[in-house]
Amino acid sequence: MRVLLRTDASTKIGSGHLMRCLALAQALRHKGHYVTLITKTTDSKLLARYEQLSIPIESIPTTSTLEGDARTVFEKARLGNFDWIVADGYNFNTEYQTTLRSSSSALLCIDDINAYPFNCDIVLNQNFNAEKVCKYHTGERTELLLGSLYALLRDEYQSLDGHSREVEGVGHRILVTLGGSDPHNCTRMVLQALQLIDNVQLDIRIILGRSFPHHESIIEITKELPHSARVFEWVESLREHIEWCDIAVSAAGSTTWELAALQTPMILGMFAENQRIICEQLQAREAAVVIGDFQRLDTKILANEVQQLFLNPDRRKSLSSTAGTLCDGQGAVRVVAAMESRR
Repeated sequence: MRVLLRTDASTKIGSGHLMRCLALAQALRHKGHYVTLITKTTDSKLLARYEQLSIPIESIPTTSTLEGDARTVFEKARLGNFDWIVADGYNFNTEYQTTLRSSSSALLCIDDINAYPFNCDIVLNQNFNAEKVCKYHTGERTELLLGSLYALLRDEYQSLDGHSREVEGVGHRILVTLGGSDPHNCTRMVLQALQLIDNVQLDIRIILGRSFPHHESIIEITKELPHSARVFEWVESLREHIEWCDIAVSAAGSTTWELAALQTPMILGMFAENQRIICEQLQAREAAVVIGDFQRLDTKILANEVQQLFLNPDRRKSLSSTAGTLCDGQGAVRVVAAMESRR
């Protein structure tokens, strides 16, 4: 198959769309399929992940309207004789999809928000319980791939057979990762909460995404913390850091499924409505502790939650084992199989 990926990354939307499409690209390449990325993204370090796979990258002007964007993708798909277009973005609405479907390519839409009717061949929503909470309006022949069984995880999360997380009596290692951008610097608020903890000596790793705009602020507060703290900027893979930690504080985005696959006790917060749904579902499943909207974070509540988790190994074991049931790292393989079956 020839597959054209259409997605973006930016300070506003983060890098999750681009990275989960990378996971799909890896799975497609493993099956011998040809992949091209078409994007408005200009960040060379983000795009380097695709270049490392020798995936061609086509540019769309950042000033392009949504209609112009759709026409550009349509022409690329038509001239390149692509079998599939994969569109991953919040603004790729029904009209956008209809333009793409006027080509001979099949269309897969990756979605989180269910904000409009879908005119495509496959809708993919990788969020836990999406099959129960999302009522999609689609054509009769549209296939729905719903739930964390289809979570798009990159190659480093594929070999999880026999993986088991050890839970210590008293934890102290904490990972803070709030996504690719965090424009409101909620990472600093999380660190202010950890600053309040005085009955456990913490070892903190802070992951800053490529689009994070507040580096100096974070470096400054780490010097004030009564704990050991290290800052990591733009890491290619979180797996090493996830396996290192006893608990993680994370935004409820794509990283959630990486944490779950590695059976990580997690404290989740949200930046957007689609993340609220993830938080609600994982809290109901008792797979995560939820602290609400990061922009309205109560530092005392977060500090208390962290302390309680570190001092309660049974609670961490329960969160770990439940999280591990959410996804198995094979979601991208399943999506590729669904695409192959329709061409």
